[in-house]
Amino acid sequence: MPVGAFLSGGVDSAAMVGLMSRLTSEPVRTFTVGFERRHEDFSETAAARQTAEFFGTVHTEVMVSDAEAAANFDAVLAALDQPSLDGANTFFVSRAAGQEVKVVLTGLGGDELFAGYPHFRRHRLAARLPRRLCAPLHLLPDRFRHNLMLPALNPAERLATLRCQMYDAEKRRVLNPDFLAGFAPAPLARLPEPSLRAGLAAVDQVSRWELEGYLSRTLLRDGDATSMAHALEVRPILLDHPLAEFAFSLPAEYKLRGGEAKAVFLAALGDLLPPAVRQRPKRGFELPLLRWLAGPLRARAEDAFASPAARRVFGEAFLADARRRLGNPQARDFRLWAYFVLVEWLRG
Repeated sequence: MPVGAFLSGGVDSAAMVGLMSRLTSEPVRTFTVGFERRHEDFSETAAARQTAEFFGTVHTEVMVSDAEAAANFDAVLAALDQPSLDGANTFFVSRAAGQEVKVVLTGLGGDELFAGYPHFRRHRLAARLPRRLCAPLHLLPDRFRHNLMLPALNPAERLATLRCQMYDAEKRRVLNPDFLAGFAPAPLARLPEPSLRAGLAAVDQVSRWELEGYLSRTLLRDGDATSMAHALEVRPILLDHPLAEFAFSLPAEYKLRGGEAKAVFLAALGDLLPPAVRQRPKRGFELPLLRWLAGPLRARAEDAFASPAARRVFGEAFLADARRRLGNPQARDFRLWAYFVLVEWLRG
């Protein structure tokens, strides 16, 4: 049975598919997930289709409707077997791919190894600016910590802002006091300390933290769980250890050159990638989660946030506010999905 590939609109999966197409006489089978027309701003189907046409792949677009997303919520949660923001996209695309192939390759790891995320630039700049110009961590409003005020933080505090769903002060404000007393989490800034290495450039330190944390504990773990729910094996070939070790050993300036992310990666692929892929702005893959919460999953989310399980974790005032925000969630309400998944996992 042939090996397939997950194809997004980005550089990593395009490079992978391009190399695959050079090594086989048969067209590569590629798979992309998309959404209803009214969620086109979240969809990468057009960009992936363009790449598929360039390399002549046998391409499948997996379109997930709002009704299907709601109907499969329990199946996604069961496959994950833990509360997580991730996994739904892999669940749906794996279900389709598993009907045609048993193994797919994926471009996971390219952003972590070659400084592809925007926060690599922010952390590099923060490390170059004097801390005395800004306020200490506990005085900063949450909305500033990822960007303008990063120079105020020490290296561990900066890393702690990445992928953070709730800061220490917010935990004390929104969690049920009894739950918080039993939970007794360590201060957030302590979590990255074991990953810190003296003399490591800021870009490399962020890379190490992302590889050890978000990539291994969320992206890879959730991807494996949701793909194996459909008997599909996913192989992240950019994380093959000789390549990963070589990438991590490269100077930070090779990866982040001026304002160009993944510079050395793009230079190495100059004769492979179509110009449209190289010039396409970086965008993260997102799902219309908040629209699903405000739409087909709203009644269920309201019930979840009114449940005893929710009250064991969160304070009443926060839950009432969460139910109110379900009616018209904004971008800053993205964490509502994480809290909804957590409560439903606890109720399951």
